[in-house]
Amino acid sequence: MTPSPPVCRLSLRGVSGLYTYLWPYYANRLFPCFDQPDLKAIFDLTVRAPKEWIVVSTGAGRSAPVGDEVREWRFTTTPRMPTYIFSLHAGEYRVWEDQVESRTPLRLFAREALAANVDVDEWFETSRTGLAFYEEYFGIAYPFEKYDQLIVPDFAIGAMENAAAVTFAEGFVQRQLSTRFQRMDRNNVILHEMAHMWFGNLVTKKWWNGLWLNESFATLM
Repeated sequence: MTPSPPVCRLSLRGVSGLYTYLWPYYANRLFPCFDQPDLKAIFDLTVRAPKEWIVVSTGAGRSAPVGDEVREWRFTTTPRMPTYIFSLHAGEYRVWEDQVESRTPLRLFAREALAANVDVDEWFETSRTGLAFYEEYFGIAYPFEKYDQLIVPDFAIGAMENAAAVTFAEGFVQRQLSTRFQRMDRNNVILHEMAHMWFGNLVTKKWWNGLWLNESFATLM
């Protein structure tokens, strides 16, 4: 008999939004797992959230109403991956979808209060260019079904390479015209985190002391 997968239930009453940050050794606080980079798992996720919220994870999601105030989101099964790059993001976000036809759907998310200052066109152009470059350079197609990027409040570090749902600190969005240095810094981080989709997420370090190779490779790329 095949054992049933573990089920994790998390109550979010009174919370206005959330995002996961499971690096380096926090995934075990969210669900039972072997929290080691090279011990990989697949995930099936269902989320019930307030109807105004957008919910994002590694897999592509679809939602349907459950009552008057709640929507249920169901996500496609993930590929096998390290537990620490699992992602769950939810809240009231502005969502942009790249209108340029591409094999990999691109979306960008930010709070409404920040939306007017996000350079969406440049962000998507950098992302499209990066995906095309890495696929050609590595000779391996992008390993996930979509590529989301979320600009989230109060993020502890600059960015995090969650599989197919990368998070960025709001400090990468300026409330005035970005300087050349700020644009270079932002684009550098976008491409750094994207490199991890191959090296770090698809090909994985064995243990946390291999972090230096993971990060230096992304910076090199």
